[in-house]
Amino acid sequence: SSSIVFSALAPRGEVPPAPRQRAGGGRMAEKALQGGSSSSVELLSAQGFHPAANWKVNAGVQKVYDKALKSPVYELVASGAQAVMQLPRDEKGKQGLGVVQPFLVFQVFLPQNPERPFSLEITVTDHSRTRRRLLLSAQLEQAQTNGLSARLPLARVRRGAWLNLCLDVGSLVRGSFGQVMRSVDSVAVHSECRLRKVFTLRGLPATAGVLAPTFAGDSEAAAPSSAAGSDTAVAVASVPSAPLDGEGAADGGGVPDGDGELARRALEPIPRSYDFPTGIERHTQVISADQVFGTTLS
Repeated sequence: SSSIVFSALAPRGEVPPAPRQRAGGGRMAEKALQGGSSSSVELLSAQGFHPAANWKVNAGVQKVYDKALKSPVYELVASGAQAVMQLPRDEKGKQGLGVVQPFLVFQVFLPQNPERPFSLEITVTDHSRTRRRLLLSAQLEQAQTNGLSARLPLARVRRGAWLNLCLDVGSLVRGSFGQVMRSVDSVAVHSECRLRKVFTLRGLPATAGVLAPTFAGDSEAAAPSSAAGSDTAVAVASVPSAPLDGEGAADGGGVPDGDGELARRALEPIPRSYDFPTGIERHTQVISADQVFGTTLS
């Protein structure tokens, strides 16, 4: 699978490794993302020279070496002021990211303690050219929406293991505002977590097998056991159970039929250049409107 790395996130003259493609100029490579062959856009990597050059990073964020991954990661710890990483630096600017791919993936490791805070903030523009804000927080238990903003729960997000936390932004915008997403214009990650990469996908991650919905307290259903190095999928949606690890995707079966919106989406493999090292336990969890509104609102 091909992918794009924003040229603004790498120093001039640095050539990214194949098979990634470098997006050209013009509103943060929006034109390059209008369809085409590129399957993803890398917004952040902890590796490289000044990888967060275009991000606003406050004093609570540190770049540390993760012994298990054997590579650097960003560590966001809540100590006094909340640690935040934000792209772009000026979220109120007229020109945002302009990313049109609807799936936004955060490679994160959350503390095991469920009382530790964690949240994501996404600003989008819809097809009416109205800017709206999504706040997803592990401290929220119920969705709250108004005309321009939505506060959505991440109460069942997996902790204590590396996670491809995938937001179905298009679905969340429709569920929150009844509008069609036009672009993602800003992204912010709030403590506490370790952060490895942030990237987009044009389709549902192929490793995301779809499980039956889980509710608060259903820890065993939401977090099946797995051996180190496996890629267990924990995509919560209102669809019947399906095999893990993308079984059935290779023969064109894709996500099984069901009532959930995820069942109607094409699968997109996560680029190998974004994958975790061999031997690392990792999981994939998709957050969609089916999960957020199907289990929190009547």
